[in-house]
Amino acid sequence: MSAPDPDCFQKAYDPERFRALGHELVDALAGHLASVQRRQGPVLPWAEPEAAQERWPAEFSAEGGADPVALVRAVLEQSHHLQHPRYVGHQCSAPLPLAAALGAVADLLNNGTAIYEMGPVSTVMEQSLVRWLAGRAGFDPDWAGGVFTHGGSAGNLTALLAARQASVPYDVWEEGYQGHLDLCLVTSDQAHYSVRRAAQILGLGGRNVIVVPTDERFRMRLDLLASALDEAARAGRQVIAVVASAGSTATGAIDDLEAIAEICWARSLWLHVDGAHSGAFVVSDRLRPALKGLERARAWSSMPTRC
Repeated sequence: MSAPDPDCFQKAYDPERFRALGHELVDALAGHLASVQRRQGPVLPWAEPEAAQERWPAEFSAEGGADPVALVRAVLEQSHHLQHPRYVGHQCSAPLPLAAALGAVADLLNNGTAIYEMGPVSTVMEQSLVRWLAGRAGFDPDWAGGVFTHGGSAGNLTALLAARQASVPYDVWEEGYQGHLDLCLVTSDQAHYSVRRAAQILGLGGRNVIVVPTDERFRMRLDLLASALDEAARAGRQVIAVVASAGSTATGAIDDLEAIAEICWARSLWLHVDGAHSGAFVVSDRLRPALKGLERARAWSSMPTRC
């Protein structure tokens, strides 16, 4: 083994080396984008998981010196090609190249938002965007609050944490569960699996997720929702939230948010709207009416398309 290079740290952060490498990487990415847009190669170059694992062993040279551009080209060749015209979508959208380029800025800066001084720009940008989205959703931006999460599952969990905290007369976060409250939540049979998973993480248990059937348009049946809530009340169960879908995973169906909100408000129940697939409609004047009633929710989660 050769002696370590005493200048390796300076080389790693050398601006000109980074500039040259950056040009090579962008050329590789642009070439890939041009290739897939010409429909060259498959959308998904399928390999069985075992074969793929063999292609990518965790073997590293102690001396380093690997070619990052060659690595990127191999990754591009073997990955799922979302920008290919034949890609039909699997919940994941094709990011705009500009969004990917700006993502590199965030990666290089690596500013967090846990505390202000670690991310002064990203922190205030987050809060400004939260207020803007709240206004687009119909909430009062001076009163609404929120945080960005890394996806819809984390968004649902965060919203249901808030629902649980608001639904019991003590601080569950600090004190844990007190007494023998039979806590549950209500959602439809088209709800994303993360709703049930959130109930399990929260300690409610998957069996305390009351599932309401949907109609021929895959929307939560209002009559059965009301019946389920009435039955829960008779059984002494406390509903911490009703979870409606604004763009279900399987079909993209949007529940009747206005009617569900009316039912929840009449019973003083927390309404959470899972808008991971269609919540971004709030930024469109043309599509926003499809979410009528969203402004009456206590919480909503959204995963806007990267653009």
